[in-house]
Amino acid sequence: MGYLVKAFRELGVEAYGIDINEYAVSNGVIDTLLIADATKLPFRNETFDVVTALDLIEHLEHPEKFVSEVYRVSP
Repeated sequence: MGYLVKAFRELGVEAYGIDINEYAVSNGVIDTLLIADATKLPFRNETFDVVTALDLIEHLEHPEKFVSEVYRVSP
């Protein structure tokens, strides 16, 4: 629901969040949340310096796809 993203934003960090759950995004606490699949991130290559994942990997059918995407979007 974007609590970590909001905390980073309040510190002046440019931060974005994704969730596959439309309810979580539409009822989130910040407007920089997107509905997206963690195994198909909607960002260009090398967009982020840091990627965090909270309570995610154990829920993925193919966690290796997420890890690959993290490598793609971070330098």
